[in-house]
Amino acid sequence: MKAFNYEITDTAAMDIEQIGDYIAKNFYVETAISLVRDINTNIQKISQNPLIYEVRNIFSDRFGAVRIAIVKNYNIYFAVDEDIKMVYILRVAHCSMNLVQEFIEGDY
Repeated sequence: MKAFNYEITDTAAMDIEQIGDYIAKNFYVETAISLVRDINTNIQKISQNPLIYEVRNIFSDRFGAVRIAIVKNYNIYFAVDEDIKMVYILRVAHCSMNLVQEFIEGDY
């Protein structure tokens, strides 16, 4: 199977930056660098075979069904457009955050 292309939304890019900043400020810079690297590596892995990830009970008006990949304590929320072979990285958030309401309210 040919890898899908992927696009990181501005919101997801900001999430990743804020996660790195928070970890660096409150813990260790090396830990922040490692975590951000792991998130980016996993985004690339998602694009290799995005359909293996379970569809969650979350729906985006703009992107359709939302899937989640887990990296350490963080969820990568993404949607897949099979017709154009594109993965949209919508959000990256700590697993304790409940972003379902944001999707329900149509922010995505």
